[in-house]
Amino acid sequence: DPFDPYMDVIGADDFINIPLLERVITDTHYSDRERQGRHFAFLARLAAQWQDRSFGIASNDYVAVAVDEMGIARVFGDYPEFDDFAFFLQANCQPDFLPEMMEVGTPLTWNRGESAVKAYKVPGTWEGDYTFDLNDWQTGSGGSWENWFVQDGSLEIRTEVSDDCADILTNTEEWMQDDAIQIFPNPVREALTLNVPVDTERVQLFNAQGQMVHQSKLLTNLIDVSSLQSGTYTLVIDTPAGPFRQRFVKID
Repeated sequence: DPFDPYMDVIGADDFINIPLLERVITDTHYSDRERQGRHFAFLARLAAQWQDRSFGIASNDYVAVAVDEMGIARVFGDYPEFDDFAFFLQANCQPDFLPEMMEVGTPLTWNRGESAVKAYKVPGTWEGDYTFDLNDWQTGSGGSWENWFVQDGSLEIRTEVSDDCADILTNTEEWMQDDAIQIFPNPVREALTLNVPVDTERVQLFNAQGQMVHQSKLLTNLIDVSSLQSGTYTLVIDTPAGPFRQRFVKID
């Protein structure tokens, strides 16, 4: 029940502010305590509340997910001796992704062709050998994709499936290539020039720690970066095909 009194959605800038976790809800002690259904219901609430895709990260007991300054999550645990896994969940990137039935007093249905939520299941090892990229929520190593869906309040998990978000992300990459988004110079000292042949409502810059250092509407094709400290940054541009991300280096 996504509207159970214990399912109140908090987290409105009242805990920590990390851009990589902007639309992410986390959970722990996951499989052993059967918290998948609760987590799934939170994702449904957030997707409906924001009218946008929601994301989740969860880990089993004795599993750690460590995210480096480049947004790469590495999973630590004692696999294969134990079932030490982390899970990276996302509302499917198909055009119609919202829950089909989510009303007070009615069992949740979030099916969407039995693939409402895509989950990448990553084993945790002592050396943190396997990873997942939080920049695109697509690129991973050592894990496997699953389909999660709920029909009339019952959670189902289908294993050994591919992530069908890949086609959409591929189309996004082709759109970006066809429309020739260009960012230069790189490295840059004073101003970044953007060749963006579409309307966009928001441009953001993030530093290597994932902190947002600039946000504005793209009113001109120049972004003044002269005040930024030298280092690596990520530019994020909202586009009709989804967010476009590009790293660049600021030099003195």
